[in-house]
Amino acid sequence: MPVSDVLVRGTDEPVRRAAHRVLVGLALVLALLAATADRWQAAREREQLLASVTAGERVVDASQSSIASLAEYSAGLLYAAEVPDSARGSAYGNLAQDAGRWQPRLERARREVGGTPVLPWHRDVRQARRAYEQRLTAWTDLLADFAASPQRGFGDRDGTVTASRRAAREAMVAAGLDEREVSRLLGRA
Repeated sequence: MPVSDVLVRGTDEPVRRAAHRVLVGLALVLALLAATADRWQAAREREQLLASVTAGERVVDASQSSIASLAEYSAGLLYAAEVPDSARGSAYGNLAQDAGRWQPRLERARREVGGTPVLPWHRDVRQARRAYEQRLTAWTDLLADFAASPQRGFGDRDGTVTASRRAAREAMVAAGLDEREVSRLLGRA
C-alpha cells in the first residue's frame, strides 16, 4: 500500500468522525424541535377543544334554562285541574316546540366539537373530544324524547346524560385540559 493511500485514509477518518458527530447533533436538534412542536400542537388542540366545549355547554345550559323557564311560565296550564285539555295540550305543545328548536343548535355544537383538529397520535385528546360529543348526543336525545312526549316530563330517566357528562369530564381531565375550567363547565365528578 502506498504511503499516499495511508496518509489520505488517515486524514479522511477524522473528517468522517466530525461529519458523523455533526449529523448526530443535527438529528438530536431536529428530534428536540419535533418534540417541542408536538407538545405545542397538543396544547393548542386542548385549548381549541376547551373552547368548543365551552360553546357546547352554553347551548346545553341555554336549552335547559329555556325549557325550565317556559315550564315555569306554563305551570298553571300544565298542572291546574280546572284547565281545559286543549289549553293544557297547547302548553305541552309549546314545551315540545321549544325542545325541538334546540336540537339543531346542539347538533351544530356537536359537529363543531367533532371538527376540532386533533393529530392521530394525541389519543387522549381524541378520546376527550369523542366523550364530549357523546355528552352532546345524549343531551340532544333527551331533548328529542321530551319533544316527542313532554307530558312524561323532562329528566334523565336512564342516567345517560349524567353518565356521559361524567365520562366527558373524566376524559378531558385525563387529556390534560384545565381541571378547574372543566369542573366549572361540567361539574365535579
